[in-house]
Order: sequence, then structure tokens, then C-alpha cells
Amino acid sequence: MIGRVTGRLAPQSEPASWLRRGALLLMLIAIVAGSAPGALPVRSGFAALPPAASPRIRLEVNGRMRWVPLGWTLSDAIDRFGLHAPAGDLTAVNGKVLRRGAFPGQVLLNGVAAPQGAILEAGATISLQPGRTRMEPLERLVMNFGPGEVHNPQFSLETGAGRETITAGAISRKRLKVVFQPAGPIQMPNAVALTFDDGPWPGSTRAVLAVLAKEHVKATFFLIGRQVVRSPDLVRAEVDAGMTIGTHSFSHPQPFGLLPQATIDREVDQGLQTLTDMGIHTKLFRPPGGSMPPPVVAAAQAKGLRTVIWTVDPQDWRPGTTADQIAARVLSQVKPGSIVLLHDGGGDRSATVAALTRIIDGIKKRKLAFTTL
Repeated sequence: MIGRVTGRLAPQSEPASWLRRGALLLMLIAIVAGSAPGALPVRSGFAALPPAASPRIRLEVNGRMRWVPLGWTLSDAIDRFGLHAPAGDLTAVNGKVLRRGAFPGQVLLNGVAAPQGAILEAGATISLQPGRTRMEPLERLVMNFGPGEVHNPQFSLETGAGRETITAGAISRKRLKVVFQPAGPIQMPNAVALTFDDGPWPGSTRAVLAVLAKEHVKATFFLIGRQVVRSPDLVRAEVDAGMTIGTHSFSHPQPFGLLPQATIDREVDQGLQTLTDMGIHTKLFRPPGGSMPPPVVAAAQAKGLRTVIWTVDPQDWRPGTTADQIAARVLSQVKPGSIVLLHDGGGDRSATVAALTRIIDGIKKRKLAFTTL
């Protein structure tokens, strides 16, 4: 006879069942805790599951390997890593910086320019290309001369056929070079031209004229227009003494070559007009400071004027320069064909007046004649 089995399960099965339930509960707690933002891992017998990491890609950024999130753009990388390509400068022909940072650099993607919205791909290369420093553009003036013609701009007394080219910076107006290419024989007279700037000037102009008269020497005077208006009697004294007259602008502004073109034109025109009003007609112009970029020479040419510079500058205009220094500097540099720059105006010219006799005597001892321009 088979009997019925009644009652609960065997006692030994209960602990195993509760253990399984407890383990499942701990795992559930760990998963929930691990998925909460900022939650610390549950330290128990069961490891917490880490949150899923964002996919990343590796690329080279300015020579270094970097990991960045998938889907980043070039702009994201520029902002994140502070990528800024150095800019290049704009320089004058003499190397001076005219505009710093004038030419921006570029951030390149795989060696080429790319829009900043470009999506980055694994293995891409981001590099910096600095902006190139560039020299200002150049401007040129070319003049041709026939046999026996005086050159323009004129630096000496030489004459002869050929081509003269002035090259200067179009922005700085700094002269880069003047090149004369002869097309025939060049003549250089055995003579010297003395020239005086910045007059007429009360006191010193008459003193210079007195020395020249005593030594029987003629010279060329480049006059400032406003000084002509102030001292017309001194201008007449120069003309009566047989001196050659040229214009030195109206008000002698500097740096002359950097002035607006309209101002340069006006200075040339008004300086010339003050002489014309006195019945003096000249074809000679000396720019203030010897500034002679193409626009200045062209402005003078438009008025029928030849631009005259110099060969010898003893810097008698510098305060404190002595008569001995002036005479020594002239006589150490003068040679056949020289144009000597001196000043009878612009300040105290007593040292120039005191040096003048020694300069003339020294030139005569070299068997050189004197001429005007």
C-alpha cells in the first residue's frame, strides 16, 4: 500500500533558495547604483558594471597623438587644443615692420585647408601653417636720357645717354635703389657744385653771399617758399649776385615722401609759385630730406622740374657741428662731378659760414672748378 506524502519540502533545500535570491538582489542593486550619474562603484563581492564609454578616434594634432570623440569637427579640435597659426608681417623694403600680423596663418587638415565644420576621421592630421611674412609691393620710375643730358634724379654732374630706374616701397616710400644703365659715353666735368638749402635766412644768407663774392664762386640756392615770402630782399640779393635758384618746397614738411600725393603736389606747386611771382623761373627742385620715391620725382616732373640730390653731405645742419668738422668732411669726399650739400637757412649757420672759405680753398687746390646746376 502506497502512503501519501504530506507537509513542506525537505528542510535542506531552503538555504540554497534564499542564497540565490539574495545574490540576484545584490546584482540588481549594483547595476542600478552603477548606472546612476556620479555613483561610486558598489564595493561588495560582486563588481559593479561600468557605464558605456563614448567611441573615440585617434589623430595627430600639431605633432602630438590625441584621442577625440567620434563626430568631432575641425572647429572642435581648434577650440579644445587652442590651435592658432602664427600670422606673418608686412615689412618695408628696409626690413622694418609696417603691419604686424597682416597675413594670417592656417590650420590644415591632412595638409590642406578645410572648412572648420569638416568631420574628423581616425588617423587624420591637423597641422599649423604660419602666415608668410611679405615685403611691401614695389613701385618703379624709369627715365631715359640722351647724350649730354643731365640725369634725373641728379646725384652728380655727370651727363650721358642711358636709362635710370628708381625702385622704392609702394607703402613706406623708402628708396630701395637707383640704377643707371649707360647707353653710351659718360661725361664727368672737372668741377664741383656748391648748393645751399633752407634759405633765404636773415644774417646767414648774406654772410654766405659775401664769402662767395670774395672767392669769385657761384653756387645754387634751393629756397623754401615761405622763406621767400618773408625775405624777398634776400632772394633778390642772390639773383643779383648771379646765383642759380631752385625750389625746396613751400614749407619743408618731413618725411616728405610719406605725405599724401595731394600734399606733395601742393608743396611743389606752391614752392615754385613763390619764385614765379618774383619773376624767377627755375627747373630745379630739391625735395626736403632728399626724399625721392617715384611719386615725388613724378610730381616735380609734372611741373617741369628736375630733382636734384647731392654727392657730399657734411651734415652741417646738425646742432653742434663745428666749422672744422664741416670743412674736413667736405674735403675728404669731394671729387670731380660732386654736388655738395650745405645750408644757409634753418637755424644758426655760423659754422657753415666759417667753414666755407676753407672748403673753397681746398677745392681750388685740387684744380677743380666751380659750377652751378
